[in-house]
Amino acid sequence: MEAYIIWFIQAIVLTAFGLVIWFMQNNITNTREDIIDLRSELNNVKTNYLHKDDFKEFKTELRNIFNEIKNDIRSLSNHHDKGSQ
Repeated sequence: MEAYIIWFIQAIVLTAFGLVIWFMQNNITNTREDIIDLRSELNNVKTNYLHKDDFKEFKTELRNIFNEIKNDIRSLSNHHDKGSQ
């Protein structure tokens, strides 16, 4: 009778281990597929949306805006200095 109980406990434990391993392996497989999909989407974004030329144009435009603001501030400062004399 004791051997039967030990065998039954072993069967339950091994079945539980088998299920845990199956779920882990399934999770790993799904994660790998997600990583492959995300890499594909990232490459798509890189090729279609991120271009160095676009950023160069943006930087040039931004630099021009800052120069205009700087010149406006300087002209205000010069105008204020002339008015106080």
